[in-house]
Amino acid sequence: LSELEVEGLGGGGLVRIKGKGDGTITSLTFDEATFAKSDKQMMEDLTLAAFNNFNEKLNEKRKEKISEVTGGLGLPAGMDFGL
Repeated sequence: LSELEVEGLGGGGLVRIKGKGDGTITSLTFDEATFAKSDKQMMEDLTLAAFNNFNEKLNEKRKEKISEVTGGLGLPAGMDFGL
């Protein structure tokens, strides 16, 4: 799963978080417009939204990868390994 790449967005792309399938964050970027008209609380909220979006997408990609590996058989109840 570590070869998977996922991008999470906050504020419609004002904040972007990229990472790998193992959950490692590889980059965090802010659109320049974010700084021009934001305050600390807004930046925190946008970053949190991007991180949560990253995690949602990561979980979806992990499930897709496991489905590929298992040939779409799925896993028995309780064997989803937290995915």
